[in-house]
Amino acid sequence: MNRSSSPVARWARPVVAVAVVLLFVWLWQTYGGWIRVRAADDSPTAPDAVFVDPSGARHALADYRGRVVVLNLWASWCGPCVREIPALASLGERFRDDGVVVLGVNAEDVALDDLERIAAELSIPYPVVHPASPLGPPLVARGVIPHTWIVDRAGRVRASHAGAASGAAFARAIRAGLDDEG
Repeated sequence: MNRSSSPVARWARPVVAVAVVLLFVWLWQTYGGWIRVRAADDSPTAPDAVFVDPSGARHALADYRGRVVVLNLWASWCGPCVREIPALASLGERFRDDGVVVLGVNAEDVALDDLERIAAELSIPYPVVHPASPLGPPLVARGVIPHTWIVDRAGRVRASHAGAASGAAFARAIRAGLDDEG
């Protein structure tokens, strides 16, 4: 036994290590998926993207001017994507009267009938759509899903976030889009 090592030193290192890990877990849960929101005058304009839902209805991004749009690119096989669905649904309901709309943009190459079935199986209450044509900048996911964009009332992409985010992070980004008159 090493006599230079006191009993306190033997248990202090593991306790400190556990405390550091718990701190990081807490920080991730509290601030995890923090979404950086751009200033309105520093935000690019969203393209004139058009989406189609399982019923064949078209959803043009331009038709949502005056509202904040949460575009969430997702896939049914993506665990983090599926875990975000309840938070997105809750936020869509919470901010509905403020003019917020959530669109779930499915990244899978599936038929519209299959998309409708998948949305029903996952109990997605907001519109689930496919892009009618490829999305252009600044709506580029760079291969990471989920990917979420917040488009403000004036059609500016105020936030772009790759990966999962917390409901609190989404709410902060949505509020930023609502705070500007556009």
